[in-house]
Amino acid sequence: MHLPNLYLLDDDCTMYGFDKKGCKFCFDLQDFNTVWRYRWSVDFNGYVMGSGSGKQIKLHRLYYLSQNKTNLLTMSMGTLRITEDII
Repeated sequence: MHLPNLYLLDDDCTMYGFDKKGCKFCFDLQDFNTVWRYRWSVDFNGYVMGSGSGKQIKLHRLYYLSQNKTNLLTMSMGTLRITEDII
């Protein structure tokens, strides 16, 4: 059984998620209802990978699928950044 990710909310409506190794990733609060459904980890290339319902998906791909495709270029790249902080 995998433990769920830990999530923290910052004062500026930025959500921080932590994988089981303590790697931190962030996303916008408005996307929490989509993101929490997956179990996230950061792979060796720095991609944030989610698993759920027997499928794996990269965080940036999930945003692409959940957004109107015409708005893809206006998405905030800050929602996809990876930080090096460890819990």
